[in-house]
Amino acid sequence: MVKHNHNWRDIQDYTLSEVGVFVREAIKQADAEWKQEVLASWLGFNADGEGLKSIIGLNVKGAGPKSKPSAAPGETTKEWKRLANAFSKLR
Repeated sequence: MVKHNHNWRDIQDYTLSEVGVFVREAIKQADAEWKQEVLASWLGFNADGEGLKSIIGLNVKGAGPKSKPSAAPGETTKEWKRLANAFSKLR
């Protein structure tokens, strides 16, 4: 609890119900973080470039190693927003 900015003096005055709620939420958070780490590790070891694009839903045309991306004005911003949205769903 101290790790999450609870003062030790305050913690001593918490009821068992308050401590129980905190522990339950801490377990949920730890579980979500663990799942996110497992997913990131799996993607890092198993997904190639095309697989990663299909997983997160990016459709970037002409972005090969020898070609320059030919995005219309504003298209890059939309792709970044789609990427951020895809990653926010991983939580």
